[in-house]
Amino acid sequence: MANSKKLHLPLWPLWAVWVFMFIGGLVFFWPGLIKPFGFFEFWTIKGDFWEAVTGAWPWYVWGFGLTIIFMVVREAEFVTESPMEKFIKGTLISVWAGVAEEMAFRWVFFLSAIVMLPVFNWVLGGFIDLDLIRWLYEKALCPIANWVTFGYLEPYLMNGYGWAVGAAVISSNGRFRNGHVYQGPFGLVNSWFFGMYMHWVVFKYGILAAMFIHFLYDFIIFTVRAVVSAFKDRRVRISVRF
Repeated sequence: MANSKKLHLPLWPLWAVWVFMFIGGLVFFWPGLIKPFGFFEFWTIKGDFWEAVTGAWPWYVWGFGLTIIFMVVREAEFVTESPMEKFIKGTLISVWAGVAEEMAFRWVFFLSAIVMLPVFNWVLGGFIDLDLIRWLYEKALCPIANWVTFGYLEPYLMNGYGWAVGAAVISSNGRFRNGHVYQGPFGLVNSWFFGMYMHWVVFKYGILAAMFIHFLYDFIIFTVRAVVSAFKDRRVRISVRF
């Protein structure tokens, strides 16, 4: 997701690489660990790719409108980057976010959670039929998430594919949300809902569609910032001159 100030370099990409190798090795020998999914299943384009891209138009409008509002109400200030530099930097960040974040949070961390959450559940009481983690997700977190997302992910959240799948959606999206803590409370909420929508896109259309939508959403935000900042910078320089 877009960052308003600087490019953060979190540790999750390195963690994602390690998890990819670890879970990939396990699944290679025991494919049933991530049932009902295959390891590369989400990389297949499902349905109409452009239907997925155009269907995300409310998110594009949301990002465009909020960015305009935030940029207008913010005080104008001198910056060292030119609008073109902002545009290029924003485009590169958008590509990174679209590709890397979707691979990590909607694929690697999601599949790893399907494997690891049942293990944690067993260790924390499941071996004596005290399924604490399963109960938490089945009875609390998944029903709440299903309600606030209007049931779009109900087959995955509400045990249609097994409790671990719904728990993995919540868990991996929680990681995605936490990666945007620098954006403040609003950014945490916004990124959580955006992440849940991206999960829906991956399930229905595949991860390539999610990558492109995520890229386009961030690209719109960064482009608006570059354009608006160009006008604001010009206004500041004119006011200082006179």
